Amino acid sequence: MSRRNQPFRHHRTRGRFHALYMLLSAVLICAAIVGGSIVFFRVKTIEVSGASRYTRSEIIAASGIQSDENLFLINKFSVVRSMFKRLPYLDTIMIRRRLPDTMVITVTECQPAAVLETQDGDWLMDKQSKLLEQATGDYPRVVGLAPLSPSAGDILALGEAGADNLTALQTLLPFLQEHDLETHVASIDFTEAGRVTLDYDGRLTVYLAVEDDLDYKLRFFVEVLARLNATDYGVVDMTKDEAHFIPA
Repeated sequence: MSRRNQPFRHHRTRGRFHALYMLLSAVLICAAIVGGSIVFFRVKTIEVSGASRYTRSEIIAASGIQSDENLFLINKFSVVRSMFKRLPYLDTIMIRRRLPDTMVITVTECQPAAVLETQDGDWLMDKQSKLLEQATGDYPRVVGLAPLSPSAGDILALGEAGADNLTALQTLLPFLQEHDLETHVASIDFTEAGRVTLDYDGRLTVYLAVEDDLDYKLRFFVEVLARLNATDYGVVDMTKDEAHFIPA
């Protein structure tokens, strides 16, 4: 091999050692950062905001976060799952770290929107049909549904056969709240297949087809209400393309 090739080989070898040195340095720096995080960033304070139904102690206990636990080793997804399961009235949960030693838990809470009647008693549910607790209240009563294994914190399950009814209910409840109609609706009845019946103020019986564009029909119903007098009694049939009012 000629002498002129030797300096080039030496330079290439030195370049490889330099790259290896830089890689090892990066690994050591990362290890130092991780090690420092494990040693120094530990939970000393847990702040809770947004809760009214649950106390700070209940929120912290449901989160499972322990004092002196490492901030960066806390699995926030597991914390959220645990809190939703143990505290059914929670609607949203946000968990964030505030260095050097604080976990911040911010929540919002569900509000009851209806009472579900079952063979085993009444259930309060929110507008998304999440079951909150076995209790009753002054809310629209939902009848004619057969829930599958109801449990606090779970979305109402009706099985494949009840999928259309569930979709209809999840459209109805938010709409009633959005338009301040929930205090006027005494019951939401799914007893008859393919149809939902509303008792409005004890004076109007409203028929809606479950598989219709229910949001559109409900907005149409609001327009119909504006045309009726507060003393009108009868049936408002909205199962067809047009609304029909049949006086009592």
